[in-house]
Amino acid sequence: MRGLLQSLAAEGRTILVSSHLLSEMEQLADDVIIIADGHLVRQGSVAEVVNSSDTTTSYVRVRTPSADELTTALTAQGAVVTPAGDGALLVAGMAAAAVGAAAFAAGIELHELAEARPDLEDVFLELTAGMAAIR
Repeated sequence: MRGLLQSLAAEGRTILVSSHLLSEMEQLADDVIIIADGHLVRQGSVAEVVNSSDTTTSYVRVRTPSADELTTALTAQGAVVTPAGDGALLVAGMAAAAVGAAAFAAGIELHELAEARPDLEDVFLELTAGMAAIR
């Protein structure tokens, strides 16, 4: 289906898709419109909409066998560290390079270090929080 829609768009046709599969829309769409409770909430390119949120922040995903020690080192530098459900740590308030440097300085081995950004679904949920029509 994705291939068909992309080929039609490549021919210059306008394709309108209404979907709750936001991860698919993020890959497929050029522009998105978010409507909730009968009101236009946001519109623009996928990148513009994803980057438009003030409160949805980027974070660093890190995995280490020394999670407690790394948490202590990072919080001492002002980061907010939250355990992820899969054993990783989510770090807000520090860039990945700074997390890596803090781990290196503390002699902590890292198995994963990646910057993560909010996706279209994260932004959608933030923008439509509390709107009755999406419950």
